Amino acid sequence: MTPTAKRRLNSAVCGHVKWKVLVVLSLFVLVCLLLNLRSTSRIFGKLWRKQRLNVTVESSRCLLQTEILQPIPNGNALVVSAYLDSRLEPGSVRILAIVKRAPPLELHCYFACRNGLFVVASPAEVNLFHDHFGFPWAAAHILCSLHGGPCLKPDKVALVSSERSDGQCFVANIQNAARPQPELNSFTHNFGVCISTLFGGYNNVLQFTQAMEMYRLLGAGRVTIYNSSCGPELDRVLAHYTATGLVEVIPWPIDRYLTPSTGWTYPTHPGDVHYYGQIAALNDCLYRHMYDTRYLVMNDVDEIIIPVGCASWACLMMHLNRIYDAAVYRFNNHVFPYTAVDDFGSVFDRWKGIPGRNILTQVRREPNPIFAFNPTKMILNPRQVVETSVHYVVFTFGKRALVSSSLAKLHHYRSPERPNIDKRDLIIDPVMWKYKAVLVSNVNSVLHKVGLLR
Repeated sequence: MTPTAKRRLNSAVCGHVKWKVLVVLSLFVLVCLLLNLRSTSRIFGKLWRKQRLNVTVESSRCLLQTEILQPIPNGNALVVSAYLDSRLEPGSVRILAIVKRAPPLELHCYFACRNGLFVVASPAEVNLFHDHFGFPWAAAHILCSLHGGPCLKPDKVALVSSERSDGQCFVANIQNAARPQPELNSFTHNFGVCISTLFGGYNNVLQFTQAMEMYRLLGAGRVTIYNSSCGPELDRVLAHYTATGLVEVIPWPIDRYLTPSTGWTYPTHPGDVHYYGQIAALNDCLYRHMYDTRYLVMNDVDEIIIPVGCASWACLMMHLNRIYDAAVYRFNNHVFPYTAVDDFGSVFDRWKGIPGRNILTQVRREPNPIFAFNPTKMILNPRQVVETSVHYVVFTFGKRALVSSSLAKLHHYRSPERPNIDKRDLIIDPVMWKYKAVLVSNVNSVLHKVGLLR
């Protein structure tokens, strides 16, 4: 045999041996993995049965949520509401809450299906909202995954703190479980307004009534208001609008459990949570009306988004969708300071005894400084949004667009942002007066019905 043939034979033999060794090693590894998986399955199966048995037996001790902002037993969290969210795979139950940022919150999720029994699903995933401004408590999503769970559409979710040993739990009803199919396009309202929050005995009756009537004229079918406290006259106005169906009042008793801040930054503005839990309220409104309202307008009670070339939001949105085709539209803020009112003689004499300010006399706005932060507000498609902050959307599936002020402006009727500007240097902008005749008539009607105008 030639040397070359011997080398080829040796190479073939070695290759055959290596192949056999590789097969044997692969089989060995596979057997080990299977044995380990079988052992792991037995362990998790025992844990599943144990947790399911414990919670089922002790479910009678669970605390059922009966109001918004209800504390979890020993959980350092206030539950706002719970919603089924199937937009991300796997689907989940999204519990909106306000939680203590430290130490990290550890909870477990249990679902109740049609048989009424609570069965374990998974540890809860607690995600703090992007904006908490340094305060000790923050808005959060508590996510309970439906992946591999006992049912795809549970009607209740229970939260159990891992620190508890007595099995007590907190149960919330799950909303949006019976949402309409998107292709049906069946909305109760084309436009809804989300306002948060009234606090400090808010009693600016005249401006509030003007805002509600402007929202109605622009196309709003419902205005959702989170109310911590308001004055007696405004309470009568709220009762009137609630009876007519325009306003939905959500009680917001956050000061029963926390010390809310009246400002934005910590510790400059002391408190447990930013601005009366504003971000939690806005996100609750987002999910509450995700499937019954085509568009949500997210602004404060002293703000109105006014179209420039249109008279209504419907006209404005048709125009914006042609230009931008976005899910979220942001509008530049323009301050109309109440320190720069104009005298219109006896035009508004009937309103002299009404508490609050008259926005129709605020026709001058401050020029916006170039390159400065502008606190925009939004009109959005709620089905395309996962998380919103006050001035922008944190997580959306769709496009975002900043609307040119030549198309629409956010009118902000408030104290001056730039008090050093002389009144003569403010920009005269009487665009609101195109609504004056019908607005004055509608406001007078409401004030008369609630007994504030003779």
